[in-house]
Amino acid sequence: MIYFPTLIPREEKAQYLYLVLFCIDYTYLFSLITGGFIFLICKNIYKAIGDIVNAYRVKLKRRILSNVPWTITAMSNDISFFKSIILMVSEVEEAFGILVLLLYATIMCVFFNTVSVMLQQSHTFLKAPATIIYNIGNFLTATITVIQMSHYGSHIASQIQCLKREMVVCSDKFIRSSPPKSTMDVFHYLFEIVMKSQIEVTGYGLFVINYSLILAIVSTMITYSVLILQLDNKK
Repeated sequence: MIYFPTLIPREEKAQYLYLVLFCIDYTYLFSLITGGFIFLICKNIYKAIGDIVNAYRVKLKRRILSNVPWTITAMSNDISFFKSIILMVSEVEEAFGILVLLLYATIMCVFFNTVSVMLQQSHTFLKAPATIIYNIGNFLTATITVIQMSHYGSHIASQIQCLKREMVVCSDKFIRSSPPKSTMDVFHYLFEIVMKSQIEVTGYGLFVINYSLILAIVSTMITYSVLILQLDNKK
């Protein structure tokens, strides 16, 4: 049942029905397109960041295997490149952090609405096949979005951890080569930058996008579902 304001005469409500349905469909489609656009942008950017970090790690690994001497010039280039990665992630956070936060807020609203409707027992309209299909579609879309975002967010963190392991291997081999003190100082600076770096993507600094976020969302939805069932049983 669609509610019409009392200002609209009863005999004219039928004329506004199609307009109301159009507004509902337009709002839903516009929200879906906007959310999908934000999701595609963030997914591709996160994937690109992870690939860049992986390329940097592969470069260091090849240097280890090829026995190329570690020079100050080469390590200075490595430091500059790694700093550019950190700056790139910071710029991405500043540009898209608020969009990611709004995207996750929309996803949580979809989850809450879907759970509320699916657990509601008092209205037969909410149990109609069309309503069930609509809610399942929304739930699957939100779930896939969360999994994809968490995957690419965790991909960045995993590549950083792999890079740190490569730096440990590099440091062992570098020390064994007995380099001069000036070269040792530059390598130590590079090692400190990589090991102390915390490159991660967040939702405007409020939460980190990784697989652990999925567990937090699931636990929240389970708690919400239990509360809905308890309140519904008390009626």
